Formats: sequence, C-alpha cells, structure tokens
Amino acid sequence: MMFDVKTLMFFMALSALLMAGVITLADQNRAPQRALRGLQLWTLSLLVQAAGWFVLVASNSLIPGGFAGPLALGCVSLCWGLRLQALDRCAGRDGMHWRAPVLVGVSVGISLLSPASEWLVGLHSLLYGLLACACARQVRRLPDHGHVTAQSIMALALLLLGGVLIARSAELLLARALWRQVEIWRTVLEQASFLSGYASTIIVTIGLVLLARAGHEEHLQRLAGTDALTGLLNRRSFLSRAGQALRPQTPAAVLMLDLDHFKIINDSFGHPVGDAVLRTVSATLASGLRREDLLARFGGEEFAALLPQTGARTALTIGERLRTAVAAQHAGAELGGRRCTISIGIAAGSGDLPIDVLITEADRALYTAKREGRNRCVLVEVPALVDGEPPQVPEPGKISSQAARLP
Repeated sequence: MMFDVKTLMFFMALSALLMAGVITLADQNRAPQRALRGLQLWTLSLLVQAAGWFVLVASNSLIPGGFAGPLALGCVSLCWGLRLQALDRCAGRDGMHWRAPVLVGVSVGISLLSPASEWLVGLHSLLYGLLACACARQVRRLPDHGHVTAQSIMALALLLLGGVLIARSAELLLARALWRQVEIWRTVLEQASFLSGYASTIIVTIGLVLLARAGHEEHLQRLAGTDALTGLLNRRSFLSRAGQALRPQTPAAVLMLDLDHFKIINDSFGHPVGDAVLRTVSATLASGLRREDLLARFGGEEFAALLPQTGARTALTIGERLRTAVAAQHAGAELGGRRCTISIGIAAGSGDLPIDVLITEADRALYTAKREGRNRCVLVEVPALVDGEPPQVPEPGKISSQAARLP
C-alpha cells in the first residue's frame, strides 16, 4: 500500500515529536552527565526535524510554496548537525559545534543553485544519506554498556536509511539523464526513504535512552565499588573480584600495606594533608603493580593487593619495590620534610586457598613488620588446605628474617 507524500511527511513529523516526548518523559536523572547533554541535543534535533516536516505539510496553505521547501530542508539539515553533535556528547566528546550551521549553509546554497526541483531533492538526499552513514559511525563509537546488540541495531537502522537516501539521490540525479523515468521505481524509493527515516528515528532514540540508563547503572556500580578518596577498589569490591581472580593450583599472594605513623601526620598537619598523602601513596602503589593485580583501600591508611599467579619470591620482590617507591616519594612542604614509609605483610600460597585465609595471614605478617621497626616487608608462606582444613602457619616473626634474605 502506497501513501501520499504529505501523509508520510505528517507521520515523520509526528514520530519526531513522539520520540522527543519519550526522551523528555524518561528519567533523565538516571543518565550520566555526558549522556544527559547528548540526549538534550538529540531532543532538540527531533523538534527541529518535526518543524521542518510540518513546514512542508503546511506549504501552499499556510506557507508560500517557494519558501517552504528551502526552509524545511534547512531545518532537516540543522537536525542532522545536531544529531552528530548529540552522538559526540553521548560518547564523551565535545563535538564540532560548527557542523550544524555549516550544514544549514550548504542546504541554503543547494536551494539557491539547484536548477530544478529534482536537483534540489536529489542533492539533499545525497547529503542526508552521507550524514546518516556518519551518524551510524558515531553510534558504533558509543560505549555499549553491555548492549552491543542494541548498538548494532541502531547503526544498521542509520546505514539502511543512508543507503536508501543515496539510492534515491542517484535515481533523481542520474537515472533520468540516462533512461526514461520508471515511475514505480521512483515511488518505491520515495516511500522507502520516508519509512526508513521513520524507523531509524524510533530505533535510535529508544536505543540512546537505553544506553544512557545502562551507563548510569554502570556508573553507580563503579561508585559502589570504589573508594571515593583514592579511586581504588573498596573492601567489598576487592573481596568480590579477588574471589574471581584466584585460580586453583596456581600460586597467589596477598599484600597488606599500612602507612607508618599516619596518625601523627593527621594530628600534626590536619586531615586535608592526610588525605593528600593517601592519594599520593595510592597512585604510587597503583603504578608499581601489574595490570592483572588488584589494589584496594581497606580503610584508613590500610591497603590490600592481590597478586594472582605470583609465587613467594616474586611477591616479595614486588612488595620491596612498592615499599622503596613510597619511601622515595618527595616530601612536600606541608609535611615539614617528613617522608612517608609503609609496612607490608605478604602471604604467599595457592589459589585454592580462600581469600580470607590469605588476608588473615598477610595481616599477621603486617603486624610483625610493625613490631620489627616498620618500613619493611615480612613474608609468610601459607601451606595448602589439608582435607579442607585451614593450614597451620608458622609465626611470621620466625620466618621474617629468612624472607628478608630472599633475592
């Protein structure tokens, strides 16, 4: 069944208004700030698009026909510029603000220079087809937030629209110069361009709302698992991820790290300085670990690190590297020249061991390092479980001197 052109234009305008309403009614507080600005620009593009189609619907009755076409095509060009900018914002980029006015200028130029209506519509169809393909490329650059299928459908809808518009442009600009017009082919392309535009508007708008909400949920999960001061994992997130990182029958080590005399720093120089020290030490520790290692702030001035697939000697080497790096930090003027040091307890064992067993033994080794004078590493090797029973671990103090001699 074929629809007349003005009916298709009316439905295009109506769909744009409905999708603008969908975004407005959606809980935009559940979108990250970057996505929120992108959704606002996308809503504006839909309103501009609706205005353009309503201009064409009202042509010859409310608006003189000679002005309606260029005005409507200018609105649609502005709409595409705003869409590109909206997708840039959703991807976390500032976007090129000049694109929208440039596209309007190009549209006005085409309208003034086109010798016939076929050229006017054909050139604009080519322009919009290329812009639809550019939007599809931008959609593929958006963070998918676990919704890869939805992102792919959005991109495909825009590519389909772009292909149809380019095909229609070719029919208008080339076909009639080479052979006689085939009316049914022109009608099919005209109807397909409207219907694919209608579908892509709905699909991409709903997809953007879905991705924005998924991004917000990811952001909340990240905040729930992150220490606000240092940006490291918090205790709960560390324990959850450590349980997944441990592998049976492979070595693993846990480091418990504690800043020495941190209470004196807080009492002497104030909590803002203490917070700055924690952030600096956190960055130093993070830079000294490998990509596969986990680092968390356990609370106060205490940190924990999991080194998967790491034996005792390597764990001790990494611990010494971290201790040396912290001790070598430049002492700021706010600390009065005092340098920070850190004590480290290391529990090396097997990935078969529960994470809480390794943490408990690393804590014991840490207390031994504190007793022996601080600013040192103490290693304890934890034997494997025997018949599911907790291992019998020697006192850390009995092996700390042996650990210190390991190369």
